[in-house]
Amino acid sequence: AVVSTQSGHYGRDRKAGKFQRFMHYYTRYHNHEMSHRLEEPLLSTAKMKMIAMAAVAEGDPGALDTSFIEDSVKELLKARRVLRASYPYGYYLQDGMHRKMLFEAMQNELEEVTEQLSQMVARVYLRTPKAKIIETALLLQ
Repeated sequence: AVVSTQSGHYGRDRKAGKFQRFMHYYTRYHNHEMSHRLEEPLLSTAKMKMIAMAAVAEGDPGALDTSFIEDSVKELLKARRVLRASYPYGYYLQDGMHRKMLFEAMQNELEEVTEQLSQMVARVYLRTPKAKIIETALLLQ
């Protein structure tokens, strides 16, 4: 009777572990889905920021190129789509394998840079220098 009780606990613990693992991947997938939805309107606000910046920088021809704002938002949205799709893929990779560890390291790096860019372009007024926004967007490519 002791053996069957222990195996019952083992089976329950294993199921709980599988559920926790599933919930981890699903939660991350869902978070990127929601972030993508919240950041989609940034494309229209990017165009308004571009117009405002161009109006302010009339005398400086180098500052007139404001397309970096829209380009950065497009890269941000693309990164969200990639991250969203990466979680179902990662869920099915075999645990403990070198391939999965490498995949998760790359996924983590992409998440970090995506969050940095999101913080830069989601503000009402851009505070981050143009060069830093462009550099961060290029890291996502």
